[in-house]
Amino acid sequence: MLEIQITGTEAIAANLQSMPDRVNTALQGALQSLADQLVSYVQENKLSGQVLNRRSGALASSIVGTVDGVTCSIGSDMPYAAFWEYGFTGTESVRSYIRKRQKGGEVAVRAFTRMIDQAPRSYLQSALDENGDLINSTVNDAIKQASAL
Repeated sequence: MLEIQITGTEAIAANLQSMPDRVNTALQGALQSLADQLVSYVQENKLSGQVLNRRSGALASSIVGTVDGVTCSIGSDMPYAAFWEYGFTGTESVRSYIRKRQKGGEVAVRAFTRMIDQAPRSYLQSALDENGDLINSTVNDAIKQASAL
């Protein structure tokens, strides 16, 4: 009678059992790296003339990338960030203010409303679209390396 004995099954089972944790850790590291790269890309390209011209730098400095588990988010908490990303059509209320004249003096301007029709000027979604190949390859490479036996 032919008898076959397989050895090392414990090591294989342990390797397979630890695979989800290794993949999760590798993905988190890859996503954090991607988030940092995408934030830099948006700040240095999209908000420095390619889509919007930087004025104060407040929008650019508000762009953050966060990783939560295996989810990566890029965004801003500035009140007007969505206005530029998605555009806006509607009525805007402008509060009263003091206008300084070029020749000296000031003029009080009363509150008023005006119609706005601003087309979207995407700086976040377009950055993701332009970096889709980098995102896919980075995630796939992280999974392959972490799941290799």
